[in-house]
Amino acid sequence: MASAQNEPLEKRTTLQMQEEPLENILTILSKETGVRFSYNSQLVNPKTKVTINIQDKTIEDVLSIILPSTISYKKVGEHIVFFSEKVETENTEGEKQKAESNDDEMIETGKEVDGWTLSEIEMEVEQNVFFEKNTYPNNGITTNSCLDTVSLTKNEDMKAQIAGLMLAAATATTPIIAQDTHETNSVQNAEMQQQTNCKPFQFTFIYPLGTEFTKAVENCYHVSLNMLGGVTGETKGFEAGGLFNINRYGNIGAQFAGLFNVAGTKKSDISSYNVQFAGLFNHTKRGISVVQYAGLFNTGDTTYFQAAGLFNIANKAGFQASGLFNVSKESYCQLAGLFNQGGIAHFQAAGLWNSAKETKCQLAGLVNVAQESYCQIAGLVNVTKKGRFQMGIINVRDTADGVSLGLINIVKKGGILEAGIEAGELIHTAVTFRSGVKQLYSIIFVGCNFGSTRMTWASGAGLGTSITLIKNLSLNFELTHATFFPFRSGTNWVTFTQFRPVLNYRFAKHFKMYVGPTLNLFQETERFWGSVPSSPKVPYSFFHRSYNSTTLDMWVGVVGGIKF
Repeated sequence: MASAQNEPLEKRTTLQMQEEPLENILTILSKETGVRFSYNSQLVNPKTKVTINIQDKTIEDVLSIILPSTISYKKVGEHIVFFSEKVETENTEGEKQKAESNDDEMIETGKEVDGWTLSEIEMEVEQNVFFEKNTYPNNGITTNSCLDTVSLTKNEDMKAQIAGLMLAAATATTPIIAQDTHETNSVQNAEMQQQTNCKPFQFTFIYPLGTEFTKAVENCYHVSLNMLGGVTGETKGFEAGGLFNINRYGNIGAQFAGLFNVAGTKKSDISSYNVQFAGLFNHTKRGISVVQYAGLFNTGDTTYFQAAGLFNIANKAGFQASGLFNVSKESYCQLAGLFNQGGIAHFQAAGLWNSAKETKCQLAGLVNVAQESYCQIAGLVNVTKKGRFQMGIINVRDTADGVSLGLINIVKKGGILEAGIEAGELIHTAVTFRSGVKQLYSIIFVGCNFGSTRMTWASGAGLGTSITLIKNLSLNFELTHATFFPFRSGTNWVTFTQFRPVLNYRFAKHFKMYVGPTLNLFQETERFWGSVPSSPKVPYSFFHRSYNSTTLDMWVGVVGGIKF
């Protein structure tokens, strides 16, 4: 138990603890005695395990047991401040005596020192607020980095020590802030001077042969004319060159060149906002290019419109059109003869392929690839991780959250992928393949008709949708169309269209059987040359029509099969 005493270090307590962290012991001491401890966690490790067993001992006795031998402490009011004995001070004895006399004059309670009062500095000590490492010869205090211990190297008088803390708090950060502000202002002033002090005009035959010679590379001009080519610091207005124009820092306005325009070759905070036309290429390193038009290629940071014979490259692009390819991290529209590459692309159209991380719509002659898409239409293959709609010969997706329209639709998770064998009254035997999702899946099949005189082959495709009725039982609606072949000179043109609602029953984990009625339409168009082999014969007809050389028959039949 603690007994109240006038002096903090003379207050007494009783402690019995085994392997307790130092910070817990100090917290208990503070609660029992009212003494506050201030220390740097880098100087004194609060997690150090301490074992102590004392009865009715002073705080000074406790500290001599729990603190390392290299750590000392000083009493500041009701605070005990830990510090290292190795801390050196740059103060001389004369400076110490001067500081002591000055401190004694300023320590009157409530007296303001550089905006601080005694009550305020006591509060700062209580909150353990300290400043950057500095030595202040006028007050004899050395402060380490933020939250470091304050090391008192002189002034036995407690009032002088507190006054020293007040001076340190009031002055510690002021020189540093002033220095940083001065340096920042110097840089900003230099840049502002370059941006605002634009000269009206410069003319160059070819750099550096011009009105400004080599000074042109550091200056700003409203009008810059280069007979062959010129290099300037910046232009704000109009620049034209027979061969090339180069702005080191940036360009605001228009650039016209026979070969190329370059805005921003040197790292700077100056941004471009320009229009560039060149025979070969345009380049804007930083800023916005409203229009870039070049015979070969354009490169830019942010562009509204790029048109080039070969390719366009931009960080952000509104519209890109090129003969070969376009590349952009973010774009609204890309049109290319070969391919488009985009991070986020709203619309892509290319002769060969499109690639994007996220896209609204992709149109390609061969391949579209995207991590996430709303619409993909390709002549051959569409690939996406997550997409709404795909149309192509082969469609591949990871999830079943959209629909795919094609001959083969592969859905990695939650899709339909079924092979099967079926039989009907016209196509006697067929091998089938279904792929897609329940909402919409595709069907491709090959079958044959065993006629009385010869066997006739047929192939076809179709679409279907599935509705789950109960567990293991579903109702599917399918529409297929088939053509009989081979097609030889004189062979009749025969097609077969069928609509069928069929019941599917899963009788094993990977097997289903299905059966249902069919509505059939048979069409045969006669040829008038050569021999005409016999065509498949319909079983019966409730509707028969003939016009010109075409015959139509309709009947109701049945189909059944097994899928796995």
